[in-house]
Formats: sequence, structure tokens, C-alpha cells
Amino acid sequence: MEQITHHNKEEVALLLKEKNFGNLKEAFAEWLPEELSEVLTAYTEEDAEEVHAVVFKSVDRDLAVKTFELLELTLQEELISILPARLMQLILNDMSRITVLHF
Repeated sequence: MEQITHHNKEEVALLLKEKNFGNLKEAFAEWLPEELSEVLTAYTEEDAEEVHAVVFKSVDRDLAVKTFELLELTLQEELISILPARLMQLILNDMSRITVLHF
């Protein structure tokens, strides 16, 4: 499989739809949290919750934490309600103390 970059959004969208966790993890490995947060905020339709869950299950914890910290409060609240409790616990535990205090 060719290297997927953030410039190849159509392929990333297909991997998200297919829930191809392995290839998504590889694709997102080089992304910045700001780039990943753009993907998350781009999905606002009925499939948003599923896409958000797939994205967070596909990235390493450090990227998940940094991305979560960048998101608007309403999207953070949505993610807390849809992501597995253990994953949210890990993300919230790793967030910077200042960010958690404002949450």
C-alpha cells in the first residue's frame, strides 16, 4: 500500500468508512494534532459519531490526547459520550493538568 498523507483525503475517507484501523493508524502516524482535528470537525452529519470513534481508536494515545485538547468543548463532550470508557479514561488522564482544570 502506498503511503497515505493528509493530502490524500479521499483515501482516508474510504479507510474511515471501511473502519480499516491498521491502515488508518499508519496513515495518521505522521499527522499533526491540528490536522487530525480538522478531519474530526469536518464530519458533522449523521455518520460523525462513528467516524470520530474510528479516528480515536486508530491513533496512538499521545496523538489522541493532543487532538482532544484542541477540540471545541461540545465535540469533547460528544466524544466522552461515544468513546469507550477506558479510552476516555486514558485520554483524560494524559491531558495536561491545566486543560483538565478548565474542562
